[in-house]
Amino acid sequence: EESDWSSDVCSSDLPPSLFQDKRLVLKAGLEVDREALIGFLVATGHHRVPSVEDPGSFAVRGELLDIWPTVSDLPVRVELFGDEIERLKSFDPLTQETVGDLTTLTIAPAREVVFTADVLARAKVRLSALADLRHVPTSRMRALTTDLEHGIVPVALEELLPAFHERLESLFAHVPE
Repeated sequence: EESDWSSDVCSSDLPPSLFQDKRLVLKAGLEVDREALIGFLVATGHHRVPSVEDPGSFAVRGELLDIWPTVSDLPVRVELFGDEIERLKSFDPLTQETVGDLTTLTIAPAREVVFTADVLARAKVRLSALADLRHVPTSRMRALTTDLEHGIVPVALEELLPAFHERLESLFAHVPE
């Protein structure tokens, strides 16, 4: 794994499997583990905030989870009753008024990286090798890996994407033949 993966950034895109394998479909009546759902949102790059105002963010208030998927025009309120999803409804983020009920909600990664243990391990090895080549101080490298381990997305993450993905693909890999 000593290749110069940093040259791949300009000519490649994310692997389609990132969006195919790391998505979650929610629907009324489905039983979910609330903490596991929150963990999934964090791992897939959603930002936890006090009140949802932007795509890619989520808020937790007791049995309510407000999620704004990056591919949706409006956020969605997931109403839980114990471990069961009781209702899904889109709402206006300014007024908090319900816009409509939904039958399903698909949540895909909000960022270019899904922070799983295997992805982080691969990235740490690759980033360490690159830091050695470029004489980056150990303290900066340690700060970067600590942030990554805590799900903190660094500025200009897109420049580091090859460290996180086994292989990057062209844009055409995302569309059907």
